Amino acid sequence: MNVGADHEFAGAATKREFMGSLNPLAALRADHEHRRPGNDEHVRGRDMWVEIDHPQRGKWYNVGMPIKLSDSPARIERSPLLGEHTDGVLKESRLRRREESPA
Repeated sequence: MNVGADHEFAGAATKREFMGSLNPLAALRADHEHRRPGNDEHVRGRDMWVEIDHPQRGKWYNVGMPIKLSDSPARIERSPLLGEHTDGVLKESRLRRREESPA
C-alpha cells in the first residue's frame, strides 16, 4: 500500500469513494453516516442527548443517561467553572485557601 498515493486519493475522494476503496481491506459500510445523536427521535425521547445551558459556552448538547433507574434518577448538569466550587469544598474539608492561612 502506497501511503502517499492513498493520502492523495483520500483528499480528492468523497467519503463514500474513500470508504468503498477500503472495503476489500476491512468490513466498512460506505452508507454509514456519522449522524448527530440528537437527530434520532429515540435518543431524544429517552433524554439520552440533552441540551445544557453553560454560562461560558452557551447552549450545547451533552450525552444524557442511557440507563434509567426509577429509584435513583440521574441529573445531567453543566460542568463547573474553574474554581466555582473551591470555597465549598475547602469549607467542607475544613481547609483554607493559601492566601487565608495564618503566617
